[in-house]
Amino acid sequence: MNTTMNTPIVISNYLGLLKGLSPELKMALAVELINDATRRETAKIKARKNSAHRFFGAFQSDKTAEEMISEIRGSRHFNRSIAEF
Repeated sequence: MNTTMNTPIVISNYLGLLKGLSPELKMALAVELINDATRRETAKIKARKNSAHRFFGAFQSDKTAEEMISEIRGSRHFNRSIAEF
């Protein structure tokens, strides 16, 4: 819903349109509105779960942090030659 709309006026207008419906139709409409809102909220939650956040904590290793740091530092190779003057 557009946040710039004046919500009470919009709701009042819809209620005016729906005033003539039977109670059964109003209940059916209410159920459909709730179902739609629930589906949309569920879709938002699924979208959040499918974002990059699902990768946090995904890396698993039996090595300790110190072992991994040591391995990374040990695998570094520097081929830099210093020019002499």
